[in-house]
Amino acid sequence: MEISRLMRKPVTVTSGETLAAAAALMHEHDVGSVAVMEGSHIVGVLTDRDIVIGHVAADSSTRAVVQDVMTPQVVSCPATASVEEVAATMGDYQVRRLVICDDAGRLVGIVSVGDIAKHYSEHLAGETLGEIVEFR
Repeated sequence: MEISRLMRKPVTVTSGETLAAAAALMHEHDVGSVAVMEGSHIVGVLTDRDIVIGHVAADSSTRAVVQDVMTPQVVSCPATASVEEVAATMGDYQVRRLVICDDAGRLVGIVSVGDIAKHYSEHLAGETLGEIVEFR
């Protein structure tokens, strides 16, 4: 099965957006990550963990913006990849959410380990999660 059948429409923000606004979008759409865009180019990913560890736990008193705590290394797979290929990529890079791009490299979706468990295979999701949390 191609991952395009499981992926969700991405929620996006710009790198200059406030963390509070990004967190509000995550809450509104019930997602744990947003893609960070500059025009039509993805420049990073912001996760709920980035906000907590990178800002809240650091007791930052400044008005932080997304680029202050986002992850700039974007791991992605093509929309034509199989669910198994996406799960393997998640395990290889130890990420719980993966950006899905079209043939031109444009963002078309996001998939999580939870999406794989809910819509495809709990067993595959469990194996993938084991690789994600493995100490390397």
